[in-house]
Amino acid sequence: IGAYVARIAQLLAERGETVHVISQLWKGASQPLEHRVDGRLVIHRVPCERPGPTLGLRPHRALGGPEARALFASEYFPQAFAWSAGLLAERLVVDEHIDVIEAPEYEAPLYFFQLRRALGLGPSRHPPCIVHLHSPSEIIARSNDWDLGHPYFLTAKRLEDFSMSAADALMCPSHHLADEISARSDLRGEGVRVIHYPAPADPPDEERRGPNARGPIVHVGRLERRKGSIEWLDAAVAAAMTRPDLRFDFIGRAVLATDWRAG
Repeated sequence: IGAYVARIAQLLAERGETVHVISQLWKGASQPLEHRVDGRLVIHRVPCERPGPTLGLRPHRALGGPEARALFASEYFPQAFAWSAGLLAERLVVDEHIDVIEAPEYEAPLYFFQLRRALGLGPSRHPPCIVHLHSPSEIIARSNDWDLGHPYFLTAKRLEDFSMSAADALMCPSHHLADEISARSDLRGEGVRVIHYPAPADPPDEERRGPNARGPIVHVGRLERRKGSIEWLDAAVAAAMTRPDLRFDFIGRAVLATDWRAG
């Protein structure tokens, strides 16, 4: 999701659009407001969580308001970000005359914005809300053999289902995912529009090196069952049996355990 947002926001700004991105404030991006592309790409960062002393999560010191802190302390802490991001989005709709809003379904960051709109709260202007399907939490948990009955995933499903059903349009980068969502008639899946992720017009030099290239084969991303990581590892082992000179590097968090909290 992050790679997609970074790419599409940059492309839109370079084409002359003014793009506002609401993201998370963290130690690697510590500025709450940043302007790029001659001011047309505006990045807003809101606080949510930070690593705790036991590698868990604790509220960011700048997390404001009793509502956000209570939501962070709930069984589903991503609600804290959704609350803060939703209130910020309401201000941007009024102050910046936003024409369209796009958000992922994952973790439902648009939930409170859509809920308040449905209740007649928030700004009177109603720019269309497009929900971009990447991978609903229910599908992730089921594919990874995680406990779908855990309050975390039950809450995630409820919020994500509402966000998808309340959207003015649904889009996703994959025909496979579109078909899976289309089977869920309560989410109006038949209206999913497939638009592939943007990619550079010309591949980088590294992609032109061909089959005789030397160097490690790198996997970048979380190691999860749903991503085919087990099959990837099996293929790497099989290839190494005949090519002992091959080297495989893995960059990303390992969450192969069926207990999602063990990751």
